Amino acid sequence: IFASHYSLLVMAQFLRVFQAQPRLRTIVSCIARAGVDLAHHAFFFVVMLVGFAMAAVLLMGRRIGKFSDVRFAVQTCVMVAFGQFDWEELAREDPINVGIWLSLFLVTFWFLLGYLIMALIYESYQAVLVDLEDTTTLWEDIVELLTHAC
Repeated sequence: IFASHYSLLVMAQFLRVFQAQPRLRTIVSCIARAGVDLAHHAFFFVVMLVGFAMAAVLLMGRRIGKFSDVRFAVQTCVMVAFGQFDWEELAREDPINVGIWLSLFLVTFWFLLGYLIMALIYESYQAVLVDLEDTTTLWEDIVELLTHAC
């Protein structure tokens, strides 16, 4: 447990170090600038996930243990979103309704919500790039450091 917490601490230190180089700072600045929008999007994402999980409980809960209650259904929906599901098990009794649910779920989460997150980050990245027009790259800083050190 300590090693996992330590690795998170090291990662946080890297984020602080990134602030020293302007081009690396774009990563942190981009996420910080999009933070409020991402938080609102995360709330919407959770509401949609719970809604689909409740629909899955009503549709498949009586015959599939993974969808027997909302807590298990939310976990299973996350797994389904990442492609880890068995179609034969899901569609054993009612393939048409399960196919409609699965199609709506995947379209909603991958195309609508996923691409919306990418658009939010891209928009904030474009705003951060405006501030970086005359800054040096990481490689230029390394070459300058090595030439002055030798």
